[in-house]
Amino acid sequence: MEGWALPAGQAVRLKHLEDFLGEARISGKDGALIRGSHWRHFLAKYPESNRMHKKMLVLSRLCRERGDPAGARRAVGQAQCNDAYWHGVFGGLYLPHLRDGIWRALAQAEQTLRAGEGLAIEPIDLDCDGHREWWVHSATFSALIAPHRGAAIEEWTSFASLRNAANVLTRRHEGYHQEAVERERQRRSEPEANSAGAPSIHHLEESLRLAQLPPADRWPRAIGLESIVGPVEAVADWVAGAIPRLRDWGGANGGSTAGLEAGVAVIRTQFDGLRKTIRIDDRGRLRVEFEWDALPGATWFTTEWSLAHEVTIRTDATARWGYPIETIAKSERGFDRTIQGQALVLGWSIGSGRGFVEAENPTPPATEPADPSVPGE
Repeated sequence: MEGWALPAGQAVRLKHLEDFLGEARISGKDGALIRGSHWRHFLAKYPESNRMHKKMLVLSRLCRERGDPAGARRAVGQAQCNDAYWHGVFGGLYLPHLRDGIWRALAQAEQTLRAGEGLAIEPIDLDCDGHREWWVHSATFSALIAPHRGAAIEEWTSFASLRNAANVLTRRHEGYHQEAVERERQRRSEPEANSAGAPSIHHLEESLRLAQLPPADRWPRAIGLESIVGPVEAVADWVAGAIPRLRDWGGANGGSTAGLEAGVAVIRTQFDGLRKTIRIDDRGRLRVEFEWDALPGATWFTTEWSLAHEVTIRTDATARWGYPIETIAKSERGFDRTIQGQALVLGWSIGSGRGFVEAENPTPPATEPADPSVPGE
């Protein structure tokens, strides 16, 4: 776990160091001195894990403040199940149904604690990253908007479905991706050695190979990451990250204000070249409005929504692209390809200067359970 918690580049360096020292020294007394990171650093490496963890802590505190109602306390305890917070050879954080289980428990706890509440906006550094977010909530939903990430929506939970529509894992390079590429290069240049006996998990890991590194995302995924681009010839180019961004607000920190206007939460954020307004009513329905400045050579203004499940979308965008968000992670079976969610990219002609998106979480029929069964690994 100490090695897996390292960033990809450092994980590769650790593996090279272990190979240099040799198995005899690593398995001996010197091996205890060769460490990677601390398991808690999974929370730093994966903001998706950290967000679940810090939301659990905030709800746990709120639960105590409100007298520890049994249902909410039980749900907070269920949200502490550790498997979904870290990544190892048995899937962990990379398995969507495990993360869904955490978000379901968090939604159950918050639904209980906010029963009868009206629409409210809280300024809070919920994920403890040193930046303030806007936490918008009522008796029916909970949402988190991050002004320092282009006013992206990092959580959008419906208490009716007990699901977070933003629960999508980012495509990122792992240390074992680079190791697998190196093994494939070595295989092409050297004959393979025969091994006797039943393979262990570590032997299986040594057999993993990739012809090339998989696509990685520029920014952690969320609902509403905006950019200005030139022509988009093929969706595959967007999926591969091969479309140059002429301007990109995924990591922009804007001046932001928030308040209630006519019973609607309104968050306005100003960036260089972009003005973004998010409106959320007491049922959690979204309206996002954009005004942007044109750039020479640009073709499209785009917003990308990474969605864990289907939502209802209305927009005046003139172009629409979609693709599955697929990750490649190491497991006891080899490399697992997992669909983490669906990406929706909406585009407006750069000269139009403004646009909007409206979205609503569908309410499950009353005759169906709120949380349908999810297949296992």
